[in-house]
Parts: sequence; C-alpha cells; structure tokens
Amino acid sequence: MKKIAIIGSINMDIVSSVMQFPEPGETVKGLEFRTCPGGKGANQAVAAKRLGADVVMFGKVGDDIYGKQALQVLENSGVDIRHVETCQGVNTGIAVIHVNKEGENYIVIQEGANKHVDIDYIKKIQPFLDTCGLVLLQLEIPMETVKRAAQYCAEQGIEVILDPAPAAPCDGQLLRCTDFITPNEGELKKIACEDDMEKGARKLLDAGVKNVIKKAGAKGCYFINRDRMDYIAGFKVKAADTTGAGDSFNAGFAVARAKGYEDRKALEYANAVGALAVTKMGAQDSMPTHKEVELFMNDLKRGRGI
Repeated sequence: MKKIAIIGSINMDIVSSVMQFPEPGETVKGLEFRTCPGGKGANQAVAAKRLGADVVMFGKVGDDIYGKQALQVLENSGVDIRHVETCQGVNTGIAVIHVNKEGENYIVIQEGANKHVDIDYIKKIQPFLDTCGLVLLQLEIPMETVKRAAQYCAEQGIEVILDPAPAAPCDGQLLRCTDFITPNEGELKKIACEDDMEKGARKLLDAGVKNVIKKAGAKGCYFINRDRMDYIAGFKVKAADTTGAGDSFNAGFAVARAKGYEDRKALEYANAVGALAVTKMGAQDSMPTHKEVELFMNDLKRGRGI
C-alpha cells in the first residue's frame, strides 16, 4: 500500500449541541458541550490510519494545551507526527461547532498555527514527501502553501487529492496539479461559479483537474472526468452528527486509492466510511476502522444485493 501524506490543519473543536440553531440576536439553551481534536487535516489523518493506512501528518500547532492534546490523539492513533511543528506564542487552530437535533452543523474557524504552515515549511518537508505515494490536501492552511505542495507532489509523480474545503477560488496552477478534487454541492458552485453540477465539473476539468468527485452526502457521490460521468449510491443510516462526514469520505477514498482499488470500488468504500462516521458524535471519535467498514459493506451486500 502507498504511504499517505496529509498536509493540513490541526484544530481543537469546541462543540455545542442544540435543539435548533439560533436566529440572529437569539439565545438558545445548549444540550451538550465538549472539546475534541479536529481540523480537516488531522481528521483525515486519524480516519486514514484507522482504515489501515501508513499515514504521515504535516502541519503546525500552537504552544498551548490544545496543541499538546491534538498531537497526543494523533500519536495515540498511530499517525506519524514527527514532522508536525509547534509555533511558539501562537494558539492552536480552533473550530467552534454547533450541532442541531438533525445532526446538521455550522462551524467557525480560528486559524491559529494553521496559517503558519507556509511555503518555507513545504520546502523543509519535501524529502519526506518523496517517500509517499499520495498526498491529501485541504484549504484550512494558506492557499499559496496548498499550491506549492500540490505543484511539488505533481512534479514528483505523487498523486494529489484536493478536498476544496472551506470553499475558496482555486486557480489553474493548483487545478492542473490535482488528480482528484472532491467538492460537495456548495463547494462546487463556489469554485466553478456554476449552479449546474455537470457544467461546474466540466469547468474544473477544462481548467486542468483530471477527475472530479462531487460529494452528495447521504445520496453518495458523482464521478466525472473527460470520458464518463458515474453515480455511486450512498448508504442510508441514521445520522447523529455530520461534522466529520466529508473528512471521513476523503480519507476513505485516499486509503482505497493507496490500496490500488479501481475508481468505482474506491468510491463505494469512501461512501461507506462517510456513512459510518455520521452515526456517531464528534469528528475524530466517529471515524470507523477498516474492519467496521468491511462488515458494514458485506452486511449490505448480503441484505440488499449491492
């Protein structure tokens, strides 16, 4: 299996559960409160490791208690954190998350140390990236850093998977270096400036992306490239918290690619990982193991003839 490099954010999530989201100026009573390690990069690293991959995390934390806790969780999960740096006098990234009774969420990010993951850092870690066969990137670190990392990996023949979240304009330099881009509906609209899914995907392909994977939540996903457009159905589960859904999907797809799965099988696997993740509360705490995913998919094949 190829080693997976994940370059991205490491946060502490501050989570409040509520019956319903407040309107502007309204105060609502919270149901539960907790803190748990998060950040799209760290979430995807933990998820990929639980699925059995060899995972190296690249990023930065602050010199506060949250940074120590986040690194401890990554290390306890078996993720290689030797190249994660601690920024002195800087706070660790924070995500303030509200989750309603339907499992929907909204999130406010405070970047903290994540904004210090700069181009100089990418230059420093290049020799270690060379040992990896696949890199997973997101947009919770500076865009220029993402572009430089993608460009370097593309030049070295390292497969690039880009999770374009939070949504931001992606220029041609980045898109041309991307093997797979994995936006959800809202992200695709913002990045491609196009309401129609297929037209938006075609715009990204014309800009240089090799493959577009449009995540559709519980409905599954769409796979689009210049040769075809396929729909891969999702799995129906009772959602408790959708916070880590996208991260678990991306990790599942990356692990499946690292194992050499063909595209459709890899996306079925990613759908299953994402479905299982939303059945539990939290981001990293909800990530399933490879055994759980295999049992889940085998049970469905027997019961539904998938």
